Amino acid sequence: MVSAPGDVVLAALPEAPVGSLETIGTPVLWTATIAVVIALLPLDFAITRRPHAVSLREAVGWPVF
Repeated sequence: MVSAPGDVVLAALPEAPVGSLETIGTPVLWTATIAVVIALLPLDFAITRRPHAVSLREAVGWPVF
């Protein structure tokens, strides 16, 4: 490919070696996150299981929370 005068040429980033992907998503972190979500589901159903008329204050409070 030939570039014309005034064209911007971007330098390529150096390639990382195969298998050197850095991430904070470790298996322990994934397991802990999934465990917390699963633990919060029954708690949510236990706390909010009683049907009631939802007030405007409550309807605004949940999304803010």
